[in-house]
Amino acid sequence: MFDLATANMVVEHVASPQQLFAEIARVLKPGGRLLLHTPNAEGYTTRLTRLVPDRLLAPIARTLLGRAAEDVYPTYYRANTEAVLTVLLNTPQWRLERLDHVESSAQFAQVPPAAALELAAIRLFRADRRKHLRACLIVVAERRRAETTVQPCEASRSRY
Repeated sequence: MFDLATANMVVEHVASPQQLFAEIARVLKPGGRLLLHTPNAEGYTTRLTRLVPDRLLAPIARTLLGRAAEDVYPTYYRANTEAVLTVLLNTPQWRLERLDHVESSAQFAQVPPAAALELAAIRLFRADRRKHLRACLIVVAERRRAETTVQPCEASRSRY
């Protein structure tokens, strides 16, 4: 059993996040923590990425990030918003401790005109009312010490 599990830029690639979180809960000690760093599906970088045709993702990642084509993986974004993570990590197994919208480094640093626009946008998103547009999420969840079960109330039990 582990005290800590981390996922750095992984959750966006998971087709079934409920299964992932169940497996992490299985191997995590009660009271253990899960730390996630993931793209924010509502953030500006993810929104822009989703506009790009799949066939162009690898060449763009190579140009902007220096990544090889084999380092560009399918993405699902099924557990990459505050709303979804709040539901998935407030269960009998999990207690969501903290969820923060955070900035990322400039993704367009290799393209000077785009870099200037991106830096201006990053500054704009520092306002709390625009935090949902920040590029990433940092999440801390605790594996509950005892799974809570819902007991049926006395009146709902069948006498037959």
